Amino acid sequence: MTRELLLITAETAQRIAASGAKWGHLGLAVNVPEEIYHVVSWSVKGHTHSPATEGWSEHTAGHSFKGGDGNALWYRGTYELHDRGRHDSVRGQATPISIMQEQVEGDWLTFKRLLLMITFCERDGRTEWAAWKRSGEDSFWPIDVEIFDHEADLLAPLGGAWPREALSEKLVTVVGVGSVGGAACEAMAAYGIRRFALVDEDRLLSRNFARHRATRRDHGRFKVDSVADLLKERDPLIEVEALRANVAFDANTIRPLLAKSDLVACFTDGPESRRVVNHLAFRARRPAVFGCVLDFGSYGETLVLRPGWTGCLECNRVSLRESMELELGLEYSEIQERLAPTDGQHFGMTRAFSHYGVDPGVLGTTAVGGDLHLVGGFSAKAAVAMLLRSAGYREQRLPGSHALIGLRPPVIADPEPFNRVGRVGEVAWLPTASPRPECRTCGDGT
Repeated sequence: MTRELLLITAETAQRIAASGAKWGHLGLAVNVPEEIYHVVSWSVKGHTHSPATEGWSEHTAGHSFKGGDGNALWYRGTYELHDRGRHDSVRGQATPISIMQEQVEGDWLTFKRLLLMITFCERDGRTEWAAWKRSGEDSFWPIDVEIFDHEADLLAPLGGAWPREALSEKLVTVVGVGSVGGAACEAMAAYGIRRFALVDEDRLLSRNFARHRATRRDHGRFKVDSVADLLKERDPLIEVEALRANVAFDANTIRPLLAKSDLVACFTDGPESRRVVNHLAFRARRPAVFGCVLDFGSYGETLVLRPGWTGCLECNRVSLRESMELELGLEYSEIQERLAPTDGQHFGMTRAFSHYGVDPGVLGTTAVGGDLHLVGGFSAKAAVAMLLRSAGYREQRLPGSHALIGLRPPVIADPEPFNRVGRVGEVAWLPTASPRPECRTCGDGT
């Protein structure tokens, strides 16, 4: 039994079925290493071929070798023939030509160069397709066939198993599309988010590719453009607005964007930018999700914050810092180092290294790509759960609003609360702070 595959675009399949003819020729292209054939032209009987190349330009098979126009045929067949093909396929045997001659409409044509044949029939109000490859002089092997619609909804196979309709119109603004943010965007798209606004001012440089989901073909590009293309290449129905902006310096541009967003997700790697996003999101009365790695990649953190329900990022940092100071007597500098995103000197992680002329690889203490992607995916799950919960899906309940994830925690336990995740993969849900009246973000600012 062969595992070769024949691909036909949905548009071509519809045209063949609607032609009213009983048979015709096909032109094929073949990708030899992948054992993929695809239809590049077709005809009604022996007439002039019509091109069938729509949708193949970005497909792997679209770069394959084009064969001759006379190496395949199509026929109207019967569902009995298709049932026989499935029967033979399960048993690893070929279907005799004598059976096929009886089960196709029109005259049976034999060509010495005939390589493949496709047949279609009507069953239960739909058109069913089968494909066959020549085997010797007297039989055909059934092979796999796929009708490929390059404009179809990528998530349609999920059907009613996932509430896509509750997410498809939501606009999520993502600030920071580096290693964590890029992975989070991909995860949110897989959950059904279809509208994104991406904010970042950085370019992809050599040091990024150890962690970022982009590839080296995007070397030098802005991260927002690379991630936007990554999302749209996977699903053309996704809408993405890419802004090459600094959230602090371009706050006037960001404010109206947040006002029309359903959720704000922040994955920047510096405390200054996170504070600005925190302030802008809460002032816009929009829920916010923050995701990062802490203590030089030892821990991951996801914060899910809602104006009026939880304190903002700053309230939570102050609360945690005060509890650590009171209970453990830690120095302020040590607390700041543990609570700041992985960054070395409170700059963004990669910026800190370049600022001090240090190669990140020699430090051995930075977060690795898999851990960053895990935090991005976890934060995306939390963001989607928040959106679905607000839409009435009660099963989308989170255990809390502040998750601490063990990525590579030290053998000797860190102080509270880090000692709650002493093993890789452990997740601890910490209490979140209430809004402080004196907070300039979620209080009255007095």
